[in-house]
Amino acid sequence: MSEDALSKAELYLKKANRYGELAKQAELGYLAEVYCKIAVQYLSMAEDLLRWADRPRGNGRIGTDWINS
Repeated sequence: MSEDALSKAELYLKKANRYGELAKQAELGYLAEVYCKIAVQYLSMAEDLLRWADRPRGNGRIGTDWINS
């Protein structure tokens, strides 16, 4: 995994935590919902980035695994 991908994922997780805290502190229901949705989006982005960075490296072409088998 590249260090850049890891640092970006960590940043997304920090932002997810921050918006989660804002959602807990929000006095208005709709504002809490907006903050919560933003937190979930950042969490999803971090997970996707980590999953993408950890993927096995092939020849870079999609759908060509059957050629070598």
